[in-house]
Amino acid sequence: GNAIPGVAESWTSNEDGTQWTFKLRKNAVWSDGKAITAHDVVWSWLRILDPATGGPYAWFPAMFLVGAEEYNAGLAPASAVGIRALDDYTFQMDLLGPLPYAIDALTHYSFAIMPKHAIEKHGAAWTEPANFVGNGPFILADRVPQTSITVTKSPTYWDKANVRLDKVIFYSSDSDTTNYNMYLNGETDWATNVPTDQIAAAEMRDDFHKSPQLATYYYVFQTEKAPLDNVLVRKALAYSVDREALIEGITKAGQIPAWGIVPDMAGYKALEFPFDSMDEAVEQAQKWLAQAGYPNGAGFPTVSILYNTSEGHKQIGEFIQQEWKKNLGINVVLENQEWGTYLNNRNVGNFQISRAGWVGDYQNPNTFLDMFITGTAMNGGRYSNEVYDILINEAARIDNP
Repeated sequence: GNAIPGVAESWTSNEDGTQWTFKLRKNAVWSDGKAITAHDVVWSWLRILDPATGGPYAWFPAMFLVGAEEYNAGLAPASAVGIRALDDYTFQMDLLGPLPYAIDALTHYSFAIMPKHAIEKHGAAWTEPANFVGNGPFILADRVPQTSITVTKSPTYWDKANVRLDKVIFYSSDSDTTNYNMYLNGETDWATNVPTDQIAAAEMRDDFHKSPQLATYYYVFQTEKAPLDNVLVRKALAYSVDREALIEGITKAGQIPAWGIVPDMAGYKALEFPFDSMDEAVEQAQKWLAQAGYPNGAGFPTVSILYNTSEGHKQIGEFIQQEWKKNLGINVVLENQEWGTYLNNRNVGNFQISRAGWVGDYQNPNTFLDMFITGTAMNGGRYSNEVYDILINEAARIDNP
């Protein structure tokens, strides 16, 4: 859906859409009662862009704001960034060029307003329940690492009259079975990722719902290391996996086979299967592998697939492991890690092949495509193509590409 007013109650732009001015609600306050001002917005955006912060998603605002990339790279001062407070309740941002989805992009958490006074007082400990200050409908009441987060309704939230829940507990588990059993036992009110061996039974329930999501599940190849630095190898691996069979036999929840990173969305049709049959695709994949110097997989080293601990990810990995062995003669080992370790290794490129997924932040193909611009935090595979970078940045500013 489209972005709606929140702490910012209104906004306008100049004629060419390169400068936006926002008005903040004067009744919007932090959970400790302190007023939220335009100065908080400016400080927050500069904080994530500050190279000293090391923000993993600093690349996102750096794509749009004037001077942001240079500041984030340490090549310009903070004053060069196109963000300023005009008064206590008005701020303005300057974009590198027109951006059709500018307002939707601001809903990304990299643009979140942060409590300067709490961070400066408590440092990294500001996120502890006793120190936490927020500006949303809920405040942090309790946190048990790796287990649960409890939030309660904020009495200072500007729209508290429309917040109907007094308390929410979020439980964390790497096990889909554990999560689903908690729901079946009445311990939780909502659960996602039903274990694949229980989907058929779940679909018979009145409380089971499934709907399309603007998201793609994919594998990342480490492009800086042999043999995956060879595009022919990557193409062979990509086209030798029967996605229809994967969905019918493993995931079983109506997922849509993906032949490109961007899913269907308003104004965009996803890439279609480019062959007449899966047999034809596998035959071509075998030719590509042979052209790369590995006929029938001969001489190809064993490669590893990294994934975060989950029954579903493991089952998908095992299926792909079998496909590559059967169709290409390639041996694969699976490596699972807990979420934090996995995410760090994936982001720094410490893998050969890694499971990944992305949920779109806004309704535009660029929310998927810009992840593979050279140097972005999500580009753990280190893909780098100067022409791609230029085209994606240009496409971002086209209203109807």
